[in-house]
Amino acid sequence: MLGIVWLLVNVVFGFAETYYFVDSIYGGFSERLSHVDALYLTVGILSTAGSSIGVNSPLARSIVIVQMVTDLVLIGGVGAVVVSRFRGER
Repeated sequence: MLGIVWLLVNVVFGFAETYYFVDSIYGGFSERLSHVDALYLTVGILSTAGSSIGVNSPLARSIVIVQMVTDLVLIGGVGAVVVSRFRGER
């Protein structure tokens, strides 16, 4: 279970740093991103709540798409692990 938490933290902070890096080099968002803004955007995408930060460039949109697919796979994988633990499977 600790591995799942580690994976989730790394995915969240990995995408946040990617957004920060892309914004600092290429721009592509409706505002300049601080580290907190990038984390806010990442968690908003992960939770499907969205955010007030617009994604304006094709590069930034491509990364958001990759995060969305990654999040779906991650959530599905975590769900499968949790269900298998409750059923007593290994």
